[in-house]
Amino acid sequence: RDFTVLMHLLKSSIGTGILFLPNGFRRTGYTLSITCSVIIGLLCTHTAVTLVRCAQVLCRRNRIPMLDFAKTAEVSLQSGPLRIRKYGKIFGVFTNIIVCVVHFQAVVIYTIYVATSFQQVIEFFSSFEMDIRIYILAMFPFICGLGFVPNLTYLAPFSIIGFLLTYLIDDFPDPGRLQAFTHPWPVPMYCSLMLYALHNMTICMPLENTMKHPLHLPRLIVFNMLLNTCLYTAFGFLGYNKYMNTTCDTVIKNLPIEDTLAQSIKIAVSLSVLFSFGLTYYVPISILWPIIEPKYETYKYCKATFRLSGILLTSTKEQAAADNPMQEFSSSTKIASVVIGEYNEKDELYNPFEHRDKRHANSDIGALAHLLKSSLGTGILAMPYAIKNGGLLFGGIWTLIIGFICAHCVHILVRSSHVLCRRTKTPRMTYAETAEAAFLCGPKPIRPFANASRIFVNAALCATYVGGACVYVVFIATSIHQVANYYSGMDISLRLYILALIPAVVLLGQVRNLKYMVPVSMIANMCMMVGFVITLYYIFSGLQNTVHVKLFSSVTQLPTFFATVIFAIEGIGVVMPVENTMRNPDHFLGCPGVLNITMSIVVSLYAILGVFGYMTYGEILSGSITLNLPISDVLGQIVKILIALAVLFTYGLQYFVPLEIMWESMKDKCSHKYQGICETLMRVFMVLFTVVVALLVPNLEPFISLVGAVFFSVLGISIPAIVETISCWEGHLGAYKWRLWKNCMLLLFSMFALIFGTWTSIVNIIDSYR
Repeated sequence: RDFTVLMHLLKSSIGTGILFLPNGFRRTGYTLSITCSVIIGLLCTHTAVTLVRCAQVLCRRNRIPMLDFAKTAEVSLQSGPLRIRKYGKIFGVFTNIIVCVVHFQAVVIYTIYVATSFQQVIEFFSSFEMDIRIYILAMFPFICGLGFVPNLTYLAPFSIIGFLLTYLIDDFPDPGRLQAFTHPWPVPMYCSLMLYALHNMTICMPLENTMKHPLHLPRLIVFNMLLNTCLYTAFGFLGYNKYMNTTCDTVIKNLPIEDTLAQSIKIAVSLSVLFSFGLTYYVPISILWPIIEPKYETYKYCKATFRLSGILLTSTKEQAAADNPMQEFSSSTKIASVVIGEYNEKDELYNPFEHRDKRHANSDIGALAHLLKSSLGTGILAMPYAIKNGGLLFGGIWTLIIGFICAHCVHILVRSSHVLCRRTKTPRMTYAETAEAAFLCGPKPIRPFANASRIFVNAALCATYVGGACVYVVFIATSIHQVANYYSGMDISLRLYILALIPAVVLLGQVRNLKYMVPVSMIANMCMMVGFVITLYYIFSGLQNTVHVKLFSSVTQLPTFFATVIFAIEGIGVVMPVENTMRNPDHFLGCPGVLNITMSIVVSLYAILGVFGYMTYGEILSGSITLNLPISDVLGQIVKILIALAVLFTYGLQYFVPLEIMWESMKDKCSHKYQGICETLMRVFMVLFTVVVALLVPNLEPFISLVGAVFFSVLGISIPAIVETISCWEGHLGAYKWRLWKNCMLLLFSMFALIFGTWTSIVNIIDSYR
């Protein structure tokens, strides 16, 4: 619709570039600045309208439905005089290169700008100075997630500009003191800045291609450019009039840092720029990827790797440019559709999603809540302890790497399950059934091991989540133990608190349908997030100087680090049950997708809490950072109780998978008449088993490392790698069999975590009893 297109045009122009115009006015003088703004606005309007009209003429002349920017340039030369037609392809490639360079530069400046804004606000509250490069590194998880999904935000720029105008107009100074003209040398700088901020050529053709009435676009461009030119000129003049010779490169820096509204504006602008990262980054990716795509038979994960490589490249440039002043800022954007790779299967016509029973299906929000809750458990609170065992630099970087590995393993497991469902014409598969089907459909020598693989996966699932539930019990009891002993003044044994939890965990263990856990998961998420925010308050308000932390700990501590991080991030056992009960299973993967959103949130939170938690408490960290919070503070007590409640409410979800597996293997042995009673007794017995194990090993730190090393490394990394390798064995291993080499590396990493992590954890448990 025309209104929607106008909103896209406004958003593409009214970006953060407007914040740099007051500085341009200061350098050039308001007379020349206003004159140049009007001229550049007219030029941009003319060129945009000319491009759209030429594209429409070329479409009619060549009988082509639509053209993008580069294709318009290419076809124009190919339709021109004979002597220049041979240069059409080169001109199209040149146009694409210019667009890519502009947008890659934009995302670099975006990141530096956001890091600068957050540095200003955080250093004001914490009184702790830290190099801007650390803030850029801290943003890496966010830009990784945003690099996989474009994002449009319409209202944020307008509301932010409105707030800024209140500062610029408030106590309006006399404009007579301003310089009308400074020097001719800054004029080219101002013109380039205005052109960079105002120009939105790259979005015109994508919008024209998606319009219901494409002929209306020229008039919309004229109206948009007129509005933007007036707004930009007025904003630049008001900013210069307010701050005059003290105007910074971006007017945001001139706002009073001690003012709450100003702090809110800095954060809001930073978030707006951060959320625009994916949209700006998507333009060069959508241009470059089709050039690389034909070289690969199945390309989805290659595309993800390609995106991540681009983000690493921009991050490297950001580190190099962090000390340079920002002189230009691009707000140009482009709308593009997402292309998701698929396996080429013979049975592609069979859609397993259409044959599923959806009577108790979960919505996308419900599935997201379950996945978040299964990952945001006690593990996140152990992340500072994990970083302590890895070191600030090594631990921070490898947390991101392990998060990517875990997300990738979940992706390949679910994708393999979908492929095997099509091959076997099965509506859905559990984790164990996916492993069994992979062996059955794999090479003939391994087919006899199909049943053994199903039993092994089920046993590993049960052992993993029984161990996780035991950790939950120990954690809940430890948190309550701290608070209760503080108020009672008595030193009551931790084991008595573990026993007191029996009624609550027995009730949670009786829930037999994931749909009924959605409200509980929502409450648990809220408790966890409130506790997490308060914990972050303690962390950032108590930041220490980084000289008190180690960039790298020691080789002997690394197994504990790897095992703890794997335990914290992995939630693979809940993945297949959640995917199988979704109303729209095709929304689970893809971009953005339930899984991508979940893993982006989880890894970002884990990295932030781990790194800054270690920077705050240093080498005195306990197994859970909440145990380091001051017990005498009311806020500290609230955090301990809230997170204990969140973990308690998660217990039922954590134990859902093993209880389902055990009951499926037992129910045929029970009379149909007594199956309800038998299932209830089985669930009570297994819940009591976790309590008994918690009573035997009530020490949190080595327990977490042991569960992560023994179970999650095998279940979360090794098995998905093996399943994908077998599923793709015949014709789908990719160019140079890259999937095989990649999965061999995953297996080696898993074996390292298993062997050395188990050994270190057992030694620590033995030492705790001495």
